[in-house]
Amino acid sequence: MKPTADNRRRHWAARSVAAALLALLLTSCGTGKYLQEGERVLHRTRVTTLMDDGSPVTKEVKAAAKEAEKYISQKPNKRFLGMRTYMRIYCTTNPGDSNWWVDFWRARGEAPVVYNENSARHSAQQIAALMQSKGCFKTRVTADTHQVLHNEVTVEYTIHASPRYKIDEVRFRSSQTDINDLLQQWKGNSAIRVGDYYDQAVLEKERQEIATFLQRRGYYYARSSLVHFYIDTTFDSRLLSVAVIVRQPETVDEEGRTRRIPLLSYRIDNIYIYPNGGGSTRPGMQERQWDTLVVPFESRRGTTHYNFIYSKEDSATGRKDASLEVSPRAISRSLYIFEGQTYRPTIASSTNNSLMALNNFKFTDVTFESKIGRASCRERV
Repeated sequence: MKPTADNRRRHWAARSVAAALLALLLTSCGTGKYLQEGERVLHRTRVTTLMDDGSPVTKEVKAAAKEAEKYISQKPNKRFLGMRTYMRIYCTTNPGDSNWWVDFWRARGEAPVVYNENSARHSAQQIAALMQSKGCFKTRVTADTHQVLHNEVTVEYTIHASPRYKIDEVRFRSSQTDINDLLQQWKGNSAIRVGDYYDQAVLEKERQEIATFLQRRGYYYARSSLVHFYIDTTFDSRLLSVAVIVRQPETVDEEGRTRRIPLLSYRIDNIYIYPNGGGSTRPGMQERQWDTLVVPFESRRGTTHYNFIYSKEDSATGRKDASLEVSPRAISRSLYIFEGQTYRPTIASSTNNSLMALNNFKFTDVTFESKIGRASCRERV
């Protein structure tokens, strides 16, 4: 039997009344019973951007401030259908009550977010730091509260932005001649470009990219911490220059003095392979005898000699070490490390992946031990 028009009207009328009663319940329940004296609920947060000189906000400043809300640490209660429904569900209960019915509704609700002045101050500092990292160096941010109800406030963060600086010049240099030559090659790949607006995030990415660039050319000890940026601003023109400098690493000599040493480019020298994981420190392994099997391997790079370090027959049990069931030739064909090869970080990951593809080892590990100008490689499988 199909519902009549009158029945449908009565059905929708009942649902409307129920929805209205629920809305009345949710809006009428007070939050004050969950607040201490002087506390206020955080109603909303807003971010407003102004230029500190009163001029219209430029598009580059708007771009710098677009993620400002992410730096606000204290957020108001979630909203549903325009209302803070979950907070009001929570507040239908009383603070002193504790039973399954109260716990049921509290678990489905959300406690009121109490405004915290220290959090607002910290958020303002974080937003200011964001703007400064984008080249608006003299930006300041204020956090002001506006009373909404007798116990609720809205926090407005106002960005008083200074103009954004643009990169006018980029220089790369190092006191070490070979590194300086490589930096001149790198310039064409650099993400720091003349005409772009200053962005500290770009500089931080550049720091790691330069370190990786040098490592791929054999400089095993090249680290991002050796890459430094010096910014020179001309405040009247809103232009700046960036000097990218790669320093030499520091070491402490026998007399306790700190001195800098050159970055060296390394090549692979001796290659040692431990088919049984090189676990001579495991219980019972010290008694075993160890031997070296040198396997020459021909490739388009020439002949490489792989030194397989393996245990001989166990004298106690007479059982042969099962690790040599994997042919040294099969292992050699899976290696991406060769004698005389310039060190690169990728040769370790490529070799690990290739060895694991054999499905004969539970784990693999490639480590490097440096000597002056050359590096030894040890592989544990």
